[in-house]
Amino acid sequence: MATQTQTIQQTDPKRWKALALLCFANFLVMMDSAIVQIALPSIKETLGYSQESLQWVMSAFLLFFGGFLLLGGRLADLFGNRRIFNLGVIILIISSLFAGLAWSETSLNVARGAQGLASAFIAPAALSLIMLLFSANPKEMGKALAFWGLSGAAGGALGIVLGGVITEVFGWRWTLLIYVPLSFIVLILSPKLLQKSVRRAAGRVDYLGAVLVTVSLMLIVYGIVMAEQSGWQSFNTLSSLAVGIVLFLIFLLVQAKKKDPLVPLNILRRLT
Repeated sequence: MATQTQTIQQTDPKRWKALALLCFANFLVMMDSAIVQIALPSIKETLGYSQESLQWVMSAFLLFFGGFLLLGGRLADLFGNRRIFNLGVIILIISSLFAGLAWSETSLNVARGAQGLASAFIAPAALSLIMLLFSANPKEMGKALAFWGLSGAAGGALGIVLGGVITEVFGWRWTLLIYVPLSFIVLILSPKLLQKSVRRAAGRVDYLGAVLVTVSLMLIVYGIVMAEQSGWQSFNTLSSLAVGIVLFLIFLLVQAKKKDPLVPLNILRRLT
């Protein structure tokens, strides 16, 4: 694997262009979590949200993004990083189209959840591609990761500003529809700039582990979301957090016994 990584690094003159594309995708992911904030009053008026339910325009995205992030990284390792990256971009295009054309609370919430799922595939797959492209040169790796971090910070910061401008000029729907053409650009350039999919792990999908970790993380994120609405001492908050933590502990026990775990626990030993 080290030889393969080094070969890719030495023979890929497009790695900096590829990094620019991956950073742009990361920018879109982080922007997606913030761009609708200014548009919330307009969304409420158009689709008839209550003040209490309006938070789910944001929370649906965060719930699926946080819940599927670990699974997205594992799928990239098993099935190929570029393949999962492109799958995430395709899901983002479709979900953004439906979100921009949403006709009800439910349709927008579902579309926002699908956007979160797309981002959970894009982010770890893109980071995996960066690690592969620059792993043979520590100095270039440091620069690449710095650009990656800056792109995410810029997406989160500029998302609010751009959301306000777009909402004022074009209407709130374009804060979501804008991802359709931008994501198409990423999808078109991907096969030209990114290396073919590389599987970084062998084995099968740990379906039990995938279900446990996804449900546990979604419950934990849901508990945090509910804490903002109902308080940290509410039954919904405490029960969601408690069940989520218990399921996550069960997930760790399952991983310790699996031949092909979703998360090899020896990684944690290396970090400590």
